[in-house]
Amino acid sequence: MTVTRTGTRTVTADNRGSVNLARDAHSARLEGEPHAVYRMFDENGVALYIGCTYNVEKRLSEQRSVTPLWKRTVRTTSEWYPTRSAALAAEAAAIHDECPYWNTRGAEEVDDVARQMFADAHGRRPSFIEHFDYARQHHDELVRQVHARRSAPPQRCAYERIR
Repeated sequence: MTVTRTGTRTVTADNRGSVNLARDAHSARLEGEPHAVYRMFDENGVALYIGCTYNVEKRLSEQRSVTPLWKRTVRTTSEWYPTRSAALAAEAAAIHDECPYWNTRGAEEVDDVARQMFADAHGRRPSFIEHFDYARQHHDELVRQVHARRSAPPQRCAYERIR
């Protein structure tokens, strides 16, 4: 019997299908429920994270455990949508347009541009904290370069030349 650890739950090969069915049923039940797109902002009004949930208070309390993110969050907002699908579409569009640093979806592109901007300014690869702070301080330029890059032909790793 194969045992797989997923989060705090242990799933055996015998019941993996039932877990997936339960997750699918839960998602289907939530589809018709109102969902919110929430944003977490820093002191400069830069979106740090954009998410989607049906319970904003619970989700934000879960986010508090992500210490680096929550320490920098000074304001949150939420917009409600009639269905989960509508909220997920709005979330995806907001992440694409606003390039929040802490979202993992699309983060590689934002990371590459931020690292390259830092390298161009300082002649070396940034540490994690330098990278994050530089991205926040230069967010408008970062978003402009990310959008310009999306319309340009694909390139190799943005900071390849400074390795």
